Amino acid sequence: NDPRFNGFTLPPVANANYAWILHMLSKLDVTKGIAGFLLANGALNSEGNEYEIRKELLERDKIEAIIVLPRNMFYTTDISVTLWIMNMNKQAKVVNGRQLRDRKNEILFMDLRNWDSNVEEYVIDKGKKKKKTVLTDAQIAHIKKIYNNWKSADTTLYSDVPEFCKAVTLEGDNGIRAKNYSLAPSKYI
Repeated sequence: NDPRFNGFTLPPVANANYAWILHMLSKLDVTKGIAGFLLANGALNSEGNEYEIRKELLERDKIEAIIVLPRNMFYTTDISVTLWIMNMNKQAKVVNGRQLRDRKNEILFMDLRNWDSNVEEYVIDKGKKKKKTVLTDAQIAHIKKIYNNWKSADTTLYSDVPEFCKAVTLEGDNGIRAKNYSLAPSKYI
């Protein structure tokens, strides 16, 4: 009976990605909740019920940023994953002394797949060695700066960078609706 879920399609039983998304959405404060979570890249373009849920999340303006991370960042898998940032309120406001602009119906896309040069080696079972990509403190600070500049009311602080980051709206010839609600950064950047 939660109004945040009226009209949402039920997620498929065979894949929990969108069930997790809806679960996290249900835990957010309706006026100021923000969540960040990782999902496999397949969720960016999935079809069927997941497509319907993704479309509804976009139409209800709950997704703020999609950031594709490099491969080999985790011990248990070598796949690239995506950081999703959801925001219940993308309207202009002051947060922690910073004036944020109205970002309604806009998403920031970032593609970090080429940020794979900082590799650490670690030992797993029986002395077997494996490599893992690690983002440096400077890289993390750069990502945070771009994200914060994009949100800023001072629009001179952010600009799209080809092959790296782009702000995309729901509307327009190259907008998210025109790309069939895909969240794959490669469709836009």
